[in-house]
Parts: sequence; C-alpha cells; structure tokens
Amino acid sequence: MTLGSEFVVFDIEAQVAQFRCIYSNVSTLSYHFPPRNTVVGILAAILGLERERPNNEGYYGLLGRDKCGIAVRMMSPVRKIQFTVNYLDTGSSGLVDKKKITGKGRRKQTPVEYVIGAGISRLKYRIYVLHNDPYVRERLREKVEKGRSVYPLSLGPAYCCAFISFVSDDIVDEQLHDAQPHQTYWVVTVVPEKALKSIELTEVEKLQRSGQSLRIVREENLPPDFGPRREPLPQGGGNFYFEESGKPMPLKLNPVKIFKTKDGYGVFM
Repeated sequence: MTLGSEFVVFDIEAQVAQFRCIYSNVSTLSYHFPPRNTVVGILAAILGLERERPNNEGYYGLLGRDKCGIAVRMMSPVRKIQFTVNYLDTGSSGLVDKKKITGKGRRKQTPVEYVIGAGISRLKYRIYVLHNDPYVRERLREKVEKGRSVYPLSLGPAYCCAFISFVSDDIVDEQLHDAQPHQTYWVVTVVPEKALKSIELTEVEKLQRSGQSLRIVREENLPPDFGPRREPLPQGGGNFYFEESGKPMPLKLNPVKIFKTKDGYGVFM
C-alpha cells in the first residue's frame, strides 16, 4: 500500500446503527462497528460518488485499499438490542405469490439486531482516512470540515441517520511506520486478526489490578473488499479485535503499517 501523508479524521454519530452480518440469512444480525465496505460507502456519500456504470469505474476502485487506507475507532461504549419483527410471508423459492402481498398471508417472526450506545450515550465512531490522491483528500477534508455531505449519511439502513464532525488534533505523526514484531503497541483502532501477533495479557492484568479494565472483543467474519461490479476480492474481511469503548489495547503486531494518534496507535482495516 503506497499512500501519501495528511490524514482526514472525522467522527460519525447516530442514535442507532445496523451493520448486517454476511453470515446472517433469515435473521438480521449486526456487527459492532462498520466494516470497511460500509465506510467506503460513507466516504462515497460525503464526496457524492456513484457506483459503477458503463463509463464510470465507481467508488470501489477509487477507494480501494491500494489507494485509500481506512481505520475505525470505537468512541463510545456500545451494546446490542434484539427484537422480533413480523414480516409478511410473500412466498418461497424466490417467487412472490400475488395473493399474499395483499396482507392476508401469514407472518414470519424474524429476529432483528441493532447497535446502540451503552447508557445514554450516542453511538460514535472515529474514521481515519489516508488517500494517495491529493484532490480526493482535499475534497473530503473540505466536506467534513463543514460537516456536510453530498448524499445523506447513515450507519447502515437509511433510517439510521448519522452526522459527521471534523477532528483536527488526533494525529500526532502523519508518517506511516512499520510495526516491530517484538514491541508492544497500545492500539486504539479495530485490528484485523491477520495483523495481530498477540494480546499482552500481562499489561491487561496490570490494568485490572489498578482498578481499570479492558473489554477486548473478537468480531467474526467481516465481509471482504468489493471490486468492480461489487465482486468480492480476496483482500480484507475476516476476524477483527476491538476494545468496546475505544480504550488502547496492548498488542504485539505482525509487520503492518501503523500510525500514531494522541491516545495510541492505529492500524488500517
């Protein structure tokens, strides 16, 4: 990944979110944080980019990981809620029975899951973006500084409305660094399992003895990247680790690119 310098950092907030799990078929389960493809869609909405058309490569190519580095940090404690929705049974085998769509057919009770802030807090995620095209980077910075986007923003479905705010003082060092495998890093962003060498449990125990606590969670089976025509790519996806309220996690990392924030280190998704 060859990227320029100058991060664009912003927070995105909402009352409720839903990031549907790819392995969730009938029931609608959600990840705790937005996958990379979701963040790419958010960036495209801010910039006013469209999906691929015959004469337009679309935003998946423009915001691919070879051009754009993306990292996500949890900025508020989160929890999940689940309830049942009565969906109208319109038929099976992909065929809609016209007699059933009048509302006279039976219902299917389907579990639906959402992510909300723990306590009274709003959901808040911090997004770090590093793009190798100065024009794209500056246009994105201009939009987020004004707190505006070309298209409406949401954290998942359209009714999970969201808004953004620019963050100007989080990045300490604009340069990317190679993680050293024998050094412990306090990481604040979500971390791909493939980038993680080990969790430093001795440091976690020290925090616990001092009355502090870390809740490191493993999020499983995130979707892979999308390419042209939304075809899945081999890059990305897999399992991730995160601290549920964004506290720094003591980790040893495989050789990956990292960046320095005021609270710790960040790793790209």
